[in-house]
Amino acid sequence: EKMGQPLNTSNEDEVTAISYDAQRMFISRYNGTHQDLYESELSGSSWSEPKALFQNSINTEYNEKQASFSHDNIKTYFVTDNPYANKGGTDMFFSGRINARHSEEWGKAFTVGSELNTKHNEGCIYMHPDGQTIYFTSKGHNSMGGYDVFKSVRLPGKWSEPVNLGYPVNTVYD
Repeated sequence: EKMGQPLNTSNEDEVTAISYDAQRMFISRYNGTHQDLYESELSGSSWSEPKALFQNSINTEYNEKQASFSHDNIKTYFVTDNPYANKGGTDMFFSGRINARHSEEWGKAFTVGSELNTKHNEGCIYMHPDGQTIYFTSKGHNSMGGYDVFKSVRLPGKWSEPVNLGYPVNTVYD
C-alpha cells in the first residue's frame, strides 16, 4: 500500500533503513540538485514530516544515499560521493552524536575506514544490532561482478577483511 504524504513526494523517495524499534526511518530524497537523507518518526500510526539530516555533518552538496542506524542510536552510517576522505565513487561514512542528550547535535562525518572503502563504489550499508557487524555492497574487494554483499566485523581499532557472502546471495550481476 502506498504510504502517501508526508513520506512520498513528487520526487524520488526511497526508504533506506528502519530503526530497530521500528519507530524511525531514514529516507533518501532528491532535492532538485542532489540526494539527501531525511528522518521520519512514527507517532501512533502516522509518520512525521521527514526532516533533513544534519546539514554539513551528514547532508552536504553531494549525494548522500543509503543509511543505517547504529544499535545504540549514537551513530548514523551512510553512503556518499562527497570527495572528502573518499577513496573513489561512493564510500561509507559515519557521524556520531556529540551529546547523547541532544539528538540534534551531530559531529563531523568520518570514513568508516580503508579496510571497507575501495576506489570502486560502495553502496547499501547495514549495521547489525550487535554493533560489531556491518553488511554492505561494493563493486570492489573480490566482487563476483557488479555490486556484491560483504560482511565485516569490528576488531580493536579496525574492521576485519570484508568477506564476500558468495553465491547464491551474490551473482555476476548487481
